[in-house]
Amino acid sequence: DWVAAVLGHPVTALGHFVGAHHAALLAAAVPPAPGLTVARVAAADLPAIDALCDAGFRYVGGDLTGVIRLDEPPSMPDAPVTTGPLEPHELDAAAALAARAHVHSAWAYDPRIGPAAGRLFAAQLRRRPSEPDSLVIAARADGALCGFIVARVIEHPAAPRPLGNLDFIGVDPDRRRRGVGDALNVAALRALHARGVAAVTVRTMTTNPPAIGVLRRLDWRVAHADLILHRWHRRAEK
Repeated sequence: DWVAAVLGHPVTALGHFVGAHHAALLAAAVPPAPGLTVARVAAADLPAIDALCDAGFRYVGGDLTGVIRLDEPPSMPDAPVTTGPLEPHELDAAAALAARAHVHSAWAYDPRIGPAAGRLFAAQLRRRPSEPDSLVIAARADGALCGFIVARVIEHPAAPRPLGNLDFIGVDPDRRRRGVGDALNVAALRALHARGVAAVTVRTMTTNPPAIGVLRRLDWRVAHADLILHRWHRRAEK
């Protein structure tokens, strides 16, 4: 609902679907009202991808889902930053950073959304400190905010220990390639480990080699690859 509120259009998420009759399933699942439908499909599921394209969906990005085991907490790297929980007075600065730092996303790659992608990430960041399962960690250099990361603790009845997720990260463009991302990821993993988390999932776009490099240094193992496709239907232009 909050994504639809930011974009100003209804948004429907279409998850994985399995079966031989993809066209019939799509016809039943995609709403007729004006708006956007977002589909995520396994990169190897060629019949489903073909059916989505036939139904008017267009590719906007691919992403990789991987897992980091937390048998032991990772060691903090040497970096010219300090890390700690995001303070309430830093929320505006963090939201502004989220708006300008997230260029690698399916939202940003959809030409009909364009600059609204920044507003989406800013709105998402503003929601997180109030969510009981979320951790928002900040990086600071010379006392000023230069990055953040959002992590989640996931309690699942089938899992003997909590699971974790590194949700999204933002680094000041002027501070990139200086170890800020490494420090934030390690700080988040250490915080999750302290809460009993055994394994952490992380999703990143295939077009984001710097993030993939950071995660590989943390022994991130790719478990799944998806394609993301969008369909705008009878959208009224503003």
